[in-house]
Amino acid sequence: MGEIDLAPAIYGFCLEDDYVDPHCEAIDLDGNGVLDAQEPEEWAPAKAIGKVCVPELDPPQCSSLHLDYDGVCNADDNCPNDANPDQTDTDLDGVGDACEESEDADGDGIADEFNLCPNSDLRPSVLVAGCDTGVTNRTTAEGCSLGDLIGQCADRTSNHGAFVSCVSHLANTWKTSRIITGREKGPIAECAAQSDIE
Repeated sequence: MGEIDLAPAIYGFCLEDDYVDPHCEAIDLDGNGVLDAQEPEEWAPAKAIGKVCVPELDPPQCSSLHLDYDGVCNADDNCPNDANPDQTDTDLDGVGDACEESEDADGDGIADEFNLCPNSDLRPSVLVAGCDTGVTNRTTAEGCSLGDLIGQCADRTSNHGAFVSCVSHLANTWKTSRIITGREKGPIAECAAQSDIE
């Protein structure tokens, strides 16, 4: 077994030992003339893996290194640089949620993959068919704003009465859930009643 093959094992041992072992204090795995213990920034796990694990050689010891100390070997870790012991991968793309960058198209703080309304109406106040209620537009835990949900009422109903009923039902639910106050419910209902949706 050559030096390249031993490098991952040596590095893994010294990292676990925090370079206290006298042998670890004296190694220079990258041969740059500086002892590894004296340049810790160069031997942080995320950087060190590129030095001691040469992809073309694929030393077997590399598969047992734990870069993120989450108890899952790198070879089996879907997020080797970020600790994620449960290996959660919601979208099943092979990349763990802990290190996957989530997109948030509308900037509401809820990742698109969990957002029921990824392109929310984020205007400052709730509009009902163009009527400004003066009620602050809020975003629900599912990623839909109040404006989005009222817009869905307009899309789903076929006449004015059904639209007013849908908006009233929403407003009642929001008041019961304390998303809006009773005082805020009034302008929403008034705007719905005055709308020209047919």
